[in-house]
Amino acid sequence: MLAAVLSPAGKVLSIETFGGADDDRAILARADQQGRIWVIGYTKSAGSGGWDVMVTRLNRNGSFEGGVTTLDGGKDDNGTAIRPLADGSLLVG
Repeated sequence: MLAAVLSPAGKVLSIETFGGADDDRAILARADQQGRIWVIGYTKSAGSGGWDVMVTRLNRNGSFEGGVTTLDGGKDDNGTAIRPLADGSLLVG
């Protein structure tokens, strides 16, 4: 997975990456009230070995913040929905 910060003119200002040799993809991103970006998708490089839901957060500068959480439902899983809630928690699916 790749996260990049672009200038208004489209110039790449910074790039962050997460993942390994296997399939890792960001599917959806949403901003919270503090301006952080929550990203949901899937990883095959981390977690239990199959496709696992991956959730991470980027700070206002586009850098990964707080690590990466993987969720394993026992089968191949893919995160496609994320909503930061007013109390700071997340709704993911």
